[in-house]
Amino acid sequence: RPQSEAGGQADDVDSDTFQDALEIEDEIAGEDDTEGEDDGWADVADLGSSEAAAIAARAGDKCGVPSPTARLAAGALGGAIAAAVARAQSTTRLSEAQLGIAQLAQALHDHADADAWPADCTGPASLGGSLRVESASVLRLRLALALAHLGDGSPHSLEQALALSAEAEERHSAAAAASLVRAQCLMRAGRRAEGIARLARAREQGRRALRRSKTAQAGAAPASREETIITHAQPNAQATAVHGKAGCHATPGQAHTDDGGGDDAWAAAAALPMARSLRAVERRQQLARDRYERGLFVEAASAFSAAAACAEAGFPQDIHARAALLTNAAACLRRARKPAEAVALCDGALALLPRFGRALFRKAACLLEDGKPAEAVASFEGLYRVNRDWPN
Repeated sequence: RPQSEAGGQADDVDSDTFQDALEIEDEIAGEDDTEGEDDGWADVADLGSSEAAAIAARAGDKCGVPSPTARLAAGALGGAIAAAVARAQSTTRLSEAQLGIAQLAQALHDHADADAWPADCTGPASLGGSLRVESASVLRLRLALALAHLGDGSPHSLEQALALSAEAEERHSAAAAASLVRAQCLMRAGRRAEGIARLARAREQGRRALRRSKTAQAGAAPASREETIITHAQPNAQATAVHGKAGCHATPGQAHTDDGGGDDAWAAAAALPMARSLRAVERRQQLARDRYERGLFVEAASAFSAAAACAEAGFPQDIHARAALLTNAAACLRRARKPAEAVALCDGALALLPRFGRALFRKAACLLEDGKPAEAVASFEGLYRVNRDWPN
């Protein structure tokens, strides 16, 4: 029976936790985060590839609402920060990305420092005040910096992303965007139960924010969905004082902020395909286990692979589940006497988690069965480098 790295059953998703995380959907029957849209996009077919494609069509930047990073890149806090975001997102030059991250960190420090000063720039700064309360602009910078570290992929950057998201959640406990970014960081770190719980919180907070927005607009002139999104994306004219070396002044291009409502709208929209992908993974795993029990190993491998595709489409940060699903698919193909295909799936899992013991072991076993002892020995040696206590 396919196993996870910890030796458990193939069901890498905690069903009870998952059901708790989606309980809010049962409480609001018939209501969806994306008002007025056809909700059938997540159920277009029972085929994993089609479902994964449907989820991917609404995930990430395609959710329909700009993320905190996208808003900063569009100039919400000025051209200098927009340029820093562009550098931090560089995929061709590591030094460029590191420079952008450093510039975002400095911008976060500067804006947090500005929060410590009274709005009229008179009187002493209050560090304690800035630690207790910070503006929506600081939250947006904190979230964008956390996401930049998350995209870097290194262990140190993951630690930074976890710390930044924890601070954002602590200081903005009612912000859906803070909960969602925290969920992404926790899933990337393999703390799945906590991540799923934060995703549920983000969805609930996002719904509340949308309801508040609807209530506030009830007496105003009706606007189209596109106009509402554009309105959220534009900062208001409130100036944020920035304290510099020459005294208290507003820095050009960095003086505008908003109430963060647009970021909560993003969280509400972005959390939906994430939750749908988790539910799709659950269904695919159930199907895979059923096929495996009936000896349909190729079909079981296909279902596990489809589950991994759905996870990648909607929640790419969930690399631990994706690696476990691919390794389970490899185990099924090994039983079907398809070692070469199983090795390819193990390589896919190891690309996500290079120290994943279960994938290293199954790759070595499949290489042996495929008549490649030298490569199998190399894989076994890799396994014992990461876990010398692996059972014989």
